[in-house]
Amino acid sequence: MKTPKLKTSKNVVFYIEKCNLICDLFLDHKQISLSPDLMPFLTWLGEWRSYKEILQYIKNQESISDDELISLIQTLLSMNVLVEKDSKRNKLENELMIWDEWGMAPKYYHFSSKGLEKDNFISVEKDAVRLTEKYKKEKMPSIYKEENEFIERFTLPTPVMKYNKSFFTALTERQTIRTFCQEDSLNLQQLSDLLFAVWGAQSCWLSKGFGEALLKTSPSGGSRHSIEVYLAIMNVDNLPQGYYHYSVLNHELVLLEESKGIRDEMIEMCADQPHVGLPSVVFIYTSQIKRVIWKYSVSKSYKIIFMDLGHLSQTLYLTSSAMDLGCFFTAATREDMLENKLNLNMADEIILGVSGVGVKTEKVDKNKQSGRFIRDDLLFNN
Repeated sequence: MKTPKLKTSKNVVFYIEKCNLICDLFLDHKQISLSPDLMPFLTWLGEWRSYKEILQYIKNQESISDDELISLIQTLLSMNVLVEKDSKRNKLENELMIWDEWGMAPKYYHFSSKGLEKDNFISVEKDAVRLTEKYKKEKMPSIYKEENEFIERFTLPTPVMKYNKSFFTALTERQTIRTFCQEDSLNLQQLSDLLFAVWGAQSCWLSKGFGEALLKTSPSGGSRHSIEVYLAIMNVDNLPQGYYHYSVLNHELVLLEESKGIRDEMIEMCADQPHVGLPSVVFIYTSQIKRVIWKYSVSKSYKIIFMDLGHLSQTLYLTSSAMDLGCFFTAATREDMLENKLNLNMADEIILGVSGVGVKTEKVDKNKQSGRFIRDDLLFNN
């Protein structure tokens, strides 16, 4: 009887934890401890092997009976560490090859954090009790970030928030603009309105058992609002060019570093994209992940950060549209350079992306909804 060929599953991740070799079967949400002695064998099984080849390999390494080998193989097959060629599991793995273009990390995270029918979810009432008890032992991270080292503070005007466009006009006119008039600046009132409309604290409430929580114009998972915003000011009235942090607590800007070459610096830090150096201001999104981790201990919670990013970037788009300003977003960045520039600790505050806002050129404005296709930054018109 012809026996099927075997190989190690492509959908397992191995790591060391407390001196144990852990095999994470992320499709099944199972972790098992294996003998480290199995690693050479599982590595060798990275391609299809017949039972005969496997038997020969094992016997060359150590003394083992046929029955013991079959038992070992059956155990590894039942755990899905090994797969049989043309089996149902093999067909599933072939379907998942679409993920291979992105590498292992996205596939591993997506499927390991995927909610399953067998999962148990805690009730709101029990979660409130859990958080209340946790708060007694471990205080919640601050909902505000305040800079300890800075050059100067700049008070922003009181937000006005009075613009004539209707919501639906602002929505339908929303577009990505990458061509700006560098000579035309934003004024402080415009910048204040942008910051308050997108990142400002609209109100604050006391969450039962564990203190303050912010409310903003955009939703945030669990009212965590982990996202901070830094500004690369290029052309704003009465503000020197440089890098700033927005204080949500005080609605003010804190100057961290002046820079006359900020346009070129931002282009380099944003993957050499010319349009990043053109607007009046570039907003840099970061996340203080400890705010989310404190409330949610499951890995799925990492997604909250990027959902929040989407909410905020769209709110900035709509606010810019309402104010007749151009806006873009990009996540193509050299995160390590931005971390160094802003003096961030990559362990607990991570770069997410950037948005640019500025004055549209006359050419862009005249083209209305086709303004997005004006790409003077790339020296071509469409």
